[in-house]
Amino acid sequence: MNLNSTLIDYLEDLSKTPNSRLIIIGERGWFVVQSYDIPARVLCEAATNTHLPEELRIPKDKEQFLTNANYTSRRGKRSIGKMVTLKERRQKEELSNEILTLLKQVYGEESPEFKMQTNVRSGVTNNKLHTKIRILSRERTMKSRQDFYKAVVTTTLLLAMENDAPKAFGSLGPYVSYGAFTDDKAIRTWDPRGVDYKKIPGKELFPLLKSLDAGSLFINPQGDIGGELYRNEIESLCEGIKKLKL
Repeated sequence: MNLNSTLIDYLEDLSKTPNSRLIIIGERGWFVVQSYDIPARVLCEAATNTHLPEELRIPKDKEQFLTNANYTSRRGKRSIGKMVTLKERRQKEELSNEILTLLKQVYGEESPEFKMQTNVRSGVTNNKLHTKIRILSRERTMKSRQDFYKAVVTTTLLLAMENDAPKAFGSLGPYVSYGAFTDDKAIRTWDPRGVDYKKIPGKELFPLLKSLDAGSLFINPQGDIGGELYRNEIESLCEGIKKLKL
């Protein structure tokens, strides 16, 4: 298989497919190319030490290859990437060659695999919930907490999934913690490769977490806007959902 030709073909498809994601996967590193509403304008991101296990972390001299190729810090220094235009065949060829070269230089990868995902945008935004989270982080009053609780049970969240079950995000003592995201940006901040998710109303999410005996729920893990709801709060929210008859 000619990797360069294959990658060019994938980039060709991506440049015509809005809101899709191409993941170039290696054993030691990866790249993600994401299209938006105008598919020929894409974001290309590379694996950084934020997303790599300790044994695979990139030394400074290897990171310099990415910097030299004009990859810059994004998402609060959690990611590194750049915007690229893919209108012409030449541009796709240049990006393909660049990605394959950097995979070898930075990560020692020579035989990556390719995974194309379409329709990766959920359509969930949660601007109101974001506002309530910001107010709560600033004021810490009973009213702001109650307003946040009401907002989180009356909205829709993106519950991270793995193997058709809620994905574990660590533990709190003997209890498993889970994670949910408020929008697509929050998912990409956590990991540019995305995550499997289930759209779920808050009024269904918290009873589910209670049935799983969850220790806590992370909202936007490692994100700029979010937090952690603990076991007792999950139980209280379930009681509130019953009282409100949501």
